[in-house]
Amino acid sequence: MKNKKWIYLLLTYFALGITLIMLPFLPDTVPAHYNALDEVDRYGSKYELLILPAMVIGFGYLMRGIAKFAEKQEQNEGQKNNGKIVLLSGMGGLVLFNALTVYFLYTAFRQTENLNEMPFEIYQLINLIFGILFVILGNVMPKVKKNDFFGVRLSYSMKNEVTWQKCQRFGGIAFMVCGLILIVASLLGFRGIAASIFLIALMLVYVLVVVIYSYQIAKKY
Repeated sequence: MKNKKWIYLLLTYFALGITLIMLPFLPDTVPAHYNALDEVDRYGSKYELLILPAMVIGFGYLMRGIAKFAEKQEQNEGQKNNGKIVLLSGMGGLVLFNALTVYFLYTAFRQTENLNEMPFEIYQLINLIFGILFVILGNVMPKVKKNDFFGVRLSYSMKNEVTWQKCQRFGGIAFMVCGLILIVASLLGFRGIAASIFLIALMLVYVLVVVIYSYQIAKKY
């Protein structure tokens, strides 16, 4: 657990560290925003690149606080795992934000005016990282005890221990399937705003399927 906390701390400050290292090598004015067509529509100061690292640090400490709260609940209720799982979820989010930080530092360094010129377009990269995270989190979902933060938390799934365990198992498998779909779609070159819409649509289908399954399980048990 101590090693994981050190890794978590490193991930929390990685974006800030790499940005501070790169700032002296960047031009004073860099691409600051891209439109839906992945074309730059605003330039700004290179110091705007510090905004994302600041958000990464805030997110890191938020998830760490939630993990500590989950650990206290575990001590009171005789549970294990939940604090670690929340921390793992936080690490997944930090990996995503750090990847985006490196991506935008690279586009700033290259003065990229169109993201379609990049080997990986931004939405394609996001879907790939989300896909990997979904596979990892889907794998740990069946191990989650009842909690206030993580898992398939519906009135149906929380009816009793049997419904909770069955819904977490089903939800975890479905989450991994969604992750694999995102990974394949990304590697096949699915990019642009269509990739973002695809991610949202896939999540809506996931929620609908999980709700229907949870309702059926609640009726049975």
